[in-house]
Amino acid sequence: MCPTTSTLIAFACAPGTVAIDGSPNNRNGLYTFHLLKHVTQPGKDIIEIVTDVGYEVSKSSEKRQLPHVTYGPMPRGVFLVSTQGDYNSVFI
Repeated sequence: MCPTTSTLIAFACAPGTVAIDGSPNNRNGLYTFHLLKHVTQPGKDIIEIVTDVGYEVSKSSEKRQLPHVTYGPMPRGVFLVSTQGDYNSVFI
């Protein structure tokens, strides 16, 4: 898939692999479990979020699940939650 400008696609696992369903909370898959810890942090850029989530998923799965991210040219500073902690800057 070739993303267009300002498009980011984050996959729970790399192409040709499967995601791990279990997580420490027994409610979400492993990727979603880690994503939920980061997605509401004020002032955290989207690239930072997917990088941190990918690292944590890889580490906690002992590299059995490796998330994959693809994106086209995008501006710096794309935040899901502003530094003031409000949700007015959500781009989802």
